[in-house]
Amino acid sequence: MNRDEKTLPSLLGAIILGDDILDTMKKDLRRHHSLKLDTDELRHILKEGVLKQEIIEYLRENENRRKSEDRRQNSIKVENDRRSGDDRRVEDNRTELQKRLQELEVSAYTLTTDPSRGFV
Repeated sequence: MNRDEKTLPSLLGAIILGDDILDTMKKDLRRHHSLKLDTDELRHILKEGVLKQEIIEYLRENENRRKSEDRRQNSIKVENDRRSGDDRRVEDNRTELQKRLQELEVSAYTLTTDPSRGFV
């Protein structure tokens, strides 16, 4: 059994437990069998009595993996935003220092070239 054959039942389980399929099943049960179930009840029945436990575990693992990846991506985004903010602060400081240096250079030039100051 190759990898695709092993994951196919789990993929089918995920499709069957999807909201669109459950809604279609609910309509069919109501029309043809006079059974009125809400989505959560139907999902519970399928999980507990119809689908194999291995499929349910696979779906849980996938959901946990997805949540973990979402948290990781969010953490990376937060870190990148923090670094970006640090970069902006560094650039702002650099710009401020360059302005101050220019002011000091102008002041020094004025002091050395202005005869009225007596520093010629």
